[in-house]
Amino acid sequence: MQYQTKRNLPVNKGGQVIKDQIVKLTGSKWKKLAGWTLRRMEAWVEVDGEMRLMVFITNNTSWSASSVCHPLAGVDGLAGLCAAALRGAYRAMGA
Repeated sequence: MQYQTKRNLPVNKGGQVIKDQIVKLTGSKWKKLAGWTLRRMEAWVEVDGEMRLMVFITNNTSWSASSVCHPLAGVDGLAGLCAAALRGAYRAMGA
């Protein structure tokens, strides 16, 4: 996925959230989402007892980054949330 960073938001040093950015998707594949303001975050998240660096993309700009990156205790719930978000994005693109 190609994107252009519009603004870097502050993050706590030493925290689990590494990056918090406002981005614009670029490339011909994302033309239908060109007017959207999206938020891209990188955070360390525990999955099956192991810390993994994950990237989160959302249109939510009001929640804190840690609330977006750690909304659910179970990985199954997170996978369902991500799948629903992707289905919505593909519908918006007309795919």
